[in-house]
Amino acid sequence: MKLTQTTCVLLILAILICSKGVAAQDTATMNPRVILEKENVEYAYPHFSNDATKILFQSNESGNWRICTADVSGSNVTELTTDTSNCYFPDWSPDNKLICFVSSRTGNEEIYLMRADGSDLKQLTSNGARNIHPYFSPDGRKILFSSTVNSPDQLDVYEMTPEGKDVKRITNTADNETCARMSPSETEVVYLKNNGKGLDDIFLLSLKDSVETNITNDNAWNGWPSWSPDGKLVLFSGVRDSVYKMYSFNTVAGVTTMLTNPPAHYFDCRANMSSDGKSVIFNRQHDTDEGRTNAIYILDL
Repeated sequence: MKLTQTTCVLLILAILICSKGVAAQDTATMNPRVILEKENVEYAYPHFSNDATKILFQSNESGNWRICTADVSGSNVTELTTDTSNCYFPDWSPDNKLICFVSSRTGNEEIYLMRADGSDLKQLTSNGARNIHPYFSPDGRKILFSSTVNSPDQLDVYEMTPEGKDVKRITNTADNETCARMSPSETEVVYLKNNGKGLDDIFLLSLKDSVETNITNDNAWNGWPSWSPDGKLVLFSGVRDSVYKMYSFNTVAGVTTMLTNPPAHYFDCRANMSSDGKSVIFNRQHDTDEGRTNAIYILDL
């Protein structure tokens, strides 16, 4: 068989990609559709509802950060928080009946809980520290979060009940650990660690033996890890070729696959997979001199 010059180049690129342990997804499936987008407005940290008919996110369209929901089409946007304080980092409980989030309404970053319609607001933390990135465990019985409660310069991972009780420290290192998510089997925690090199890596922590595993370990910027519903994949964003792209790491095979390849100067980040594993909702971010735009996109797998 006679190979053309173009075919040879493609074969070489494929070999180089595989040699680095990163598989490229079929480009035909790398065409996400936009759900919400407005110039210089941020619709950030999107999450699917269990039936993938609704989305939860934070928006600064009003001038401050508010917790919002919308139909999966991007229509019928509803603001659940309407006070003048900033409210951000929302997460749904597994049954979608509760929402935990962070608010600065007391002058400090504390974690709050409310019903899915915005009612029955409760403050869960009140420690004077920085408390961020709350996420429910898959069974809804715990909330993971990061806090500086034991050190003003160190974010560690903690867990507590949805009532704000039984606070337990999960990590205790000199590094910062954030964006912690419990695996579907509740045997591991994935999080982002600033490991002292000035770069960020994604780590898995075994809750059985407290062994940490660096799944990126590539001297590049990485962030925003999350799990697939079956626990086989960790979704994350990583800077490659000066662009934040979305990737999945197969925890069984140890293979990393590129999911998106955005245009130059755009960042794909904050991925959340639907409960059926067929779609990923995420942010496509673009910064200009006029401001930052965070649009919400959906990628069908």
